[in-house]
Amino acid sequence: MKKLLSRLFVAAAVASAGTATAADLSKAPPPLFGWSGCYAGGAAGLGAGHVSWRDVSTPGDIDAKGAFNIAESDMSGSVFGAQIGCDYQYASSWVFGISGMIARSDIADTNQDQFNALWTLRNRVDWLATIAGRWGYAIDRSLLYIRGGAAWSGNRLEIEARDFNLGTPLATRLGWTAGAGIEWAFAPRLSAFLEFNYYNFGTQNIGFMGNPAAADRPFIIGSYQTVETFQVGVNYRFWGL
Repeated sequence: MKKLLSRLFVAAAVASAGTATAADLSKAPPPLFGWSGCYAGGAAGLGAGHVSWRDVSTPGDIDAKGAFNIAESDMSGSVFGAQIGCDYQYASSWVFGISGMIARSDIADTNQDQFNALWTLRNRVDWLATIAGRWGYAIDRSLLYIRGGAAWSGNRLEIEARDFNLGTPLATRLGWTAGAGIEWAFAPRLSAFLEFNYYNFGTQNIGFMGNPAAADRPFIIGSYQTVETFQVGVNYRFWGL
């Protein structure tokens, strides 16, 4: 009888331990979200920028006094586009990735030349594109990151003098970009992000045809441009979890 009671006690203890272990496992936190994989998505937001106009070889165009003063213009508008990229999570919480982005834009300005009152200066950013790397730190489903890389923009410039168009050249600029953002995975394959980017396209010499009828010769203007954007977007992770 004693042996039977002992065996029943041991069996009950084992069963109780097994039940407790199962209960503990059921209360265990779910595994952390994994950022390794590839994604594609879209984004939209607002942009602003700054443009400088200066005479290059012959004074008296942008600065009618011939002192090589620099005219300044500020731009604003919207931007919307698409992105694709891949991330790799390593050392538990660090994430490195690379992405490409292209976006349409209506960031533009119209401004009177401060040193030549007869001239109206216009600049428009038609599109932006980047190839950039990003590096960040993941806290489960949240990712804080910085990014940087190469950038391109398509520009349309115009100078109007006394209601005559002195030229509307198109220019593709090459520069660099740097930014930062936060991304949140709100579903197994979907994430939303907020992102700020700064673009610097340096100075590019751009030719204008002038006005032959008024004996205005062709001329070259040095155009310096920067752009800042703030965007919100959504990514779909089509590979990797």
